[in-house]
Amino acid sequence: MTNSNLGKMSRVFKEKADDATKYDFAARALDQFSDKIASASSIFIKPNLVSKEPYPTTTDPQLLHTVLEYLSDHAVTVGDGPAFDAPLNAFFDRKSRGVTTHHPLKSVCDEHGVDFVNLNKGPFAKRRSDRGFGVFLSTVPGSFDLKISLPVLKSHFVCTLTGAVKNQFGLVKPTERVRLHASGVNLHKSIAEAAVLEPFDIFIVDAVETLVNAQELRYGGTKAHLGYVLAGTDPIAIDCAGLELLRTVDGRLAGKTIDNIPHLAFAESYGLGERRHECVGLTGT
Repeated sequence: MTNSNLGKMSRVFKEKADDATKYDFAARALDQFSDKIASASSIFIKPNLVSKEPYPTTTDPQLLHTVLEYLSDHAVTVGDGPAFDAPLNAFFDRKSRGVTTHHPLKSVCDEHGVDFVNLNKGPFAKRRSDRGFGVFLSTVPGSFDLKISLPVLKSHFVCTLTGAVKNQFGLVKPTERVRLHASGVNLHKSIAEAAVLEPFDIFIVDAVETLVNAQELRYGGTKAHLGYVLAGTDPIAIDCAGLELLRTVDGRLAGKTIDNIPHLAFAESYGLGERRHECVGLTGT
């Protein structure tokens, strides 16, 4: 599954960062898209909220704080659908599997007076691509003018890599996620279709700290330091740049390209973005 648009090349903003400077990067990255932001009357933000585990399993609450502070003059809503198998505890409501006020990301939203929507509660609609493939997606993000994604770059024990493209899988109906993970049938296509059917406009990907071997500590993930932050509008290009970073700490990724990562290969073949990319610093644009 190789994209034929060989003349195209996407730009990825990439800078070295630590747990302090990445917040400044996030604000400067949003400056790059000030025209998009200014023209939007409503903005939806999707963090990577998987379970009760803290960053880097989930989006850094301080990064979400930085983004909400930047967008303080806009009508903003934050939302995600936590993992269907997230352990139920003080952070998650037993009945709805929704995020409670105790979760750090929800607390940040409360501090800013911003609603946090549990996408697992619906409503959902079956969306069908021109390839005839259907997937049940939350209808919430589609009602917003601008959509911003805040994933964490990590290894994934099923999908090899989780980053800009896979973050949209949180929009899929929980029962569908259960079925797809249990059977493995069409899992990777569904991840790609979700990203194509409900595309996001801006991505800020935290790659300062990461997990290798698995996407959560409870599944055997091990913390590792990468020391970078990525941003852009092309999720394929961003994940390609992320793969290059992850190779430095995860030996299993040696020699792999997106052709070896099915959901990225499908997403590229569906026209979501370009693997050919150039990495530039924000100050060099």
